[in-house]
Amino acid sequence: MIRNFNLFSIGVAVISLFPACRSKQPSPAVLEFVKQLDGKSLDEARDMLKEENEKVTSFIHFMKNFEDEKPQHFKPGEEKEGIPFSVPDTAQLETAYKLSVSDIGFNQTYYPTYSLLEPDGASLRKSSLDNPVFITREIYFHDGTKKAEELELDGFKRLNTFKTVDSALVEANYSYPLKTAAFELDRQHDKTSFKGSSLKVVHIKDNCVRVAMEKEAYQSYLDMEAFNKEGKLLDRTSYHKGPDGDGNVDKLLKDYSEVVEEILKKLEQGAYKDMVALKKDILDKMPGVTPFDEIEKGYVEVYFKGNVDKIKVYLEDGSKKVTVPLMLHNLEPNYTGMVLVEDEASNKFGFIATATGKMAIPFNYVKMRQITPWYFVSGDAAARQFYRLDTAARQLVPVKEFISALSASLVKVAHNDESNKYGVMTVTGEMLLPMEFDQVSIDPATNLIFANKSVEDGPVAGITTIYDNTGKVVTGPYKIIDNFTN
Repeated sequence: MIRNFNLFSIGVAVISLFPACRSKQPSPAVLEFVKQLDGKSLDEARDMLKEENEKVTSFIHFMKNFEDEKPQHFKPGEEKEGIPFSVPDTAQLETAYKLSVSDIGFNQTYYPTYSLLEPDGASLRKSSLDNPVFITREIYFHDGTKKAEELELDGFKRLNTFKTVDSALVEANYSYPLKTAAFELDRQHDKTSFKGSSLKVVHIKDNCVRVAMEKEAYQSYLDMEAFNKEGKLLDRTSYHKGPDGDGNVDKLLKDYSEVVEEILKKLEQGAYKDMVALKKDILDKMPGVTPFDEIEKGYVEVYFKGNVDKIKVYLEDGSKKVTVPLMLHNLEPNYTGMVLVEDEASNKFGFIATATGKMAIPFNYVKMRQITPWYFVSGDAAARQFYRLDTAARQLVPVKEFISALSASLVKVAHNDESNKYGVMTVTGEMLLPMEFDQVSIDPATNLIFANKSVEDGPVAGITTIYDNTGKVVTGPYKIIDNFTN
């Protein structure tokens, strides 16, 4: 597996391979979840269980991206040389982290009784650094109100409101190593210790190495190098890190999800007379070990492009903890005053007014998805219908054109999905640009519209006219030889 799991990094390393066993003692993570139900109603508990199930389902889908490697023996000449491990100096790490948090915002998604906040940004999806932990201090809503609330944004986090969040004041917490410790191990010298915690080679099988570690060593793990008999540094192909045991993580996650779904079904049927009964059932049915528990010891298993003779394990031997105040902004705010939600009973869609939390447009639409906050499509490819949200009339207006997103306030339109001529439409359904262009795009840096009539030369190069977002010509048409920069 890759070293960092980006948006899923918190939790996934912990679920790499849990023992598929149950204990009479409840899982610490389950105990913590049950504690969060204190003072909640059964309806609020149902929403929290749905959120928990969504989290587990996202992990299940994520883990499908990875295939387990099997040990294999490499022939002479097949082995590939690797790159030595190194930790960037403090200045490089500080610069890297400043860049990693510079473009981060959040998304707000909606459900029938609440919304969710999730941090997002290019650096979270691409960075090789461990993701910062974001803790909200104040949340600012579009209606001018604000709320002091502490939420740890480690993936989706629930807000009991539909109001559009413009921004959130957060603390970004991260740490990086200041120095490292290195330990050389092989089949004969197969164990050592770090700050009273043991490291032991479980096995070296051809290109596969597994090292068991106790808490301090396990939590401080940074990297592993491997060398063949000739001392050649070998290239690494994958690694996973998890607690002791060889349980099937996919099955464990599935079992966990099935328990939550069973309890949710009983909630819908009114099987629980009060919160005490619900809590008892959760504690009785949940496994004693879950994918979300903190662990005391575990292992690292690594695969290399060559036959391993000895290894070097690197551990963090001192770190710097950093807390940075940040203002995160909503990446795609919804300013329509209405949000699309799905009725779980009928699987139909309708709209809720963000100001009141009440239904604005009934659940009458099937297979509906949002294109922009103002435009939607329902049905499938064989019977697709596009709509524009008319907020004044509180209704969806059918649109005969084929719609695709340009920005939050503008859409690209064509006569149908096979058409090669495009125009631009506003949130009120007015044509800003006629459907006579081979391609239309918006430059995110300037918000200018590039309308191209010679698409074979590229998305910008060719006969291009530049418009502002009111449809006024800024310049052109020009015959542009190459794409713009800066």
